[in-house]
Amino acid sequence: MRLMLFIATGIACLILLAKLLNVEKNPKIVFSTSFIVACAFAALGAYEGCADGWKSTSIGRRGACSHHGGVRTHVNIYGWSGLAASAFILFVTFSGSGKNE
Repeated sequence: MRLMLFIATGIACLILLAKLLNVEKNPKIVFSTSFIVACAFAALGAYEGCADGWKSTSIGRRGACSHHGGVRTHVNIYGWSGLAASAFILFVTFSGSGKNE
């Protein structure tokens, strides 16, 4: 889920910044800002915990959450809002592309 959040927000931010800024003049700014925003949403929008909701301090170690259904990635409000905004940007971008032809 974290990878999907990273990819979706990264692509949406890249599309949005490419439209707002001149990509030919500022490619480093557009790509680096998109990468930073995608990393931030992936880090803030998803967290790992036990499948049953138990918050374990042993995540990343062998046997973490073994009595709680295993480790699962959960998405919080920041992640859902990032995915919703990304989906909206991607929908507007790709649904409007056929009207210009």
